[in-house]
Amino acid sequence: MDIVEEKIKTLRPNIKDSSLYAYTNALSRIHRGMKEETDFKDLNFIYKYDETMEYLSKHKNNTIKNMLIPITIILEGINTNEAKILLARYNDVIDKLRFKINDDITDNVKSEKQSNNWATKNEIYKVVRDLKKEAEVAFNKESPTSKDLDKIQQYILAYLYSGKDIKPLRNDYANMKIIRTGLIIDLDDNMNYLILNKGKPYFLINNYKTSNRYGTMRLSVKTKQLKSALMNYIDKLGDEQDYLFLNHQKGNPISENGLTKFIAKTFMRKINKQLTPSLLRAIYISNLDFGKLTYKQKNKIAQEMGHSFDTQQKHYLKLDTEK
Repeated sequence: MDIVEEKIKTLRPNIKDSSLYAYTNALSRIHRGMKEETDFKDLNFIYKYDETMEYLSKHKNNTIKNMLIPITIILEGINTNEAKILLARYNDVIDKLRFKINDDITDNVKSEKQSNNWATKNEIYKVVRDLKKEAEVAFNKESPTSKDLDKIQQYILAYLYSGKDIKPLRNDYANMKIIRTGLIIDLDDNMNYLILNKGKPYFLINNYKTSNRYGTMRLSVKTKQLKSALMNYIDKLGDEQDYLFLNHQKGNPISENGLTKFIAKTFMRKINKQLTPSLLRAIYISNLDFGKLTYKQKNKIAQEMGHSFDTQQKHYLKLDTEK
């Protein structure tokens, strides 16, 4: 762990690894974007308010907000008048951005980017069917190449995010480990797992955005198609591989950012639309007939997707402008 990560970890002892990485990466991006000559680890660049805001002004509101948060965390740990004044200025920007972002998302209208990339349920299901055909060719090879394994992975992830079995999650399949024995003793609470469980696989999701509120999620794989694909895929990976989804060319576990790009690239190849996990979650929720669901059912769906009912209704449910 480097100096910057240690500083953030000291100020936020319960921070998740994914958030720690995101915060450190955001600070590094700001430092590079400002073309600072000072050492990144000194973090002196955060005192240059005007230059920081000028660089961030090129980004979208939500990105600006997210990139400012680690700056405020660092400033909270500095007990000087200059730091306190800066902290107030940055927090004021964040508060204004939150109001603006909230106004943008609570009207339930698709953004222009969402509208351009929106796909119907049938389109998504067709992609899954097409990818299944490609995966079957790879499954039939005794010694699949990295490209073959990549095709199988595309099919499984498209299936997972289609909602045909498990409701679409965020990027929680990134860095996911495989437990082949079914034993769940001494597992890391900061990791997510696929437990094979004697042919009855389920996902154990410990580390996700709202885990502090909802706790660990156990999501059973229900359909024969997904069970079969997962079991065959893991068999092709070999007993030495601990991680489920990979950058097969490099052999590394796929990261959260890598997962988003992988899924977007998969759908772009098939239907020329950039479908990310977030957009696929919005599409899934928007296709539900909420008029026929009780509050209890709606809330259960929200919890199974790892967010609140309020987030479900305000952030993910999207309507066409004319509705």
